[in-house]
Amino acid sequence: GATIWSERYEGTTKDVFAVQDSITRSIVGALEVRLAGSARPEALKGTRDLEAYDLYLRAIPHYRSQREEGNAEAVRLASRATELEPDNAVFLAFAAHVLQQRSIFTWAPLGPDDTGRIADWVERALANSAGNTWVLGFCGSALIQHFKDYERGMVAIREAVRANPNNMA
Repeated sequence: GATIWSERYEGTTKDVFAVQDSITRSIVGALEVRLAGSARPEALKGTRDLEAYDLYLRAIPHYRSQREEGNAEAVRLASRATELEPDNAVFLAFAAHVLQQRSIFTWAPLGPDDTGRIADWVERALANSAGNTWVLGFCGSALIQHFKDYERGMVAIREAVRANPNNMA
């Protein structure tokens, strides 16, 4: 591996905790820069609005709760993110997937046209996917499961697998 942090510290044994805290802060700072440089661009790719990204992140635990009321909150947050960034493929695919979860679990619809909202988000996500395997996978799944559009769904999934066979989330 490459060295990502190196510093020299001096102190007495009675200062050991202060030195330890200083070292910890330095390492965390070095790692934060390293992670921000590598992980953030993928997660934020195409994101222009940090409020939209924050809404997306806040929706994730509600979605993962697999509870009806948590899902409703996740849909609300994800929907708001798509309003702030209407061409962000990740936000659109996530919103579609979260709303589709309601029918998978046979929960009550949130509105009179949930299917129309899912279709809109899927189509916009695919139009803006730029080969994002996560987006293609979720949209392909929605096309197959929710709309029974096996041909288009499999095209999206095959494209995702072809682009990155190791990243089918």
